[in-house]
Amino acid sequence: MKNVNARKLATLRVKGTPYIPSSETPQKVKHTAGRHRTHGRKPPLHPSSKRPESSSETALA
Repeated sequence: MKNVNARKLATLRVKGTPYIPSSETPQKVKHTAGRHRTHGRKPPLHPSSKRPESSSETALA
């Protein structure tokens, strides 16, 4: 994630645009990170997660 932030910072710097953390970047990062942190694994959209035999699903549920 640091690489992405650094990349964006560099891009904005090259463009000459001031880097505003309160803009959209933190929101996007927060959304992705929060989602991944909440699940801690592949989202329940996968068909395999529907199978009750899934050990990860049983362990978490």
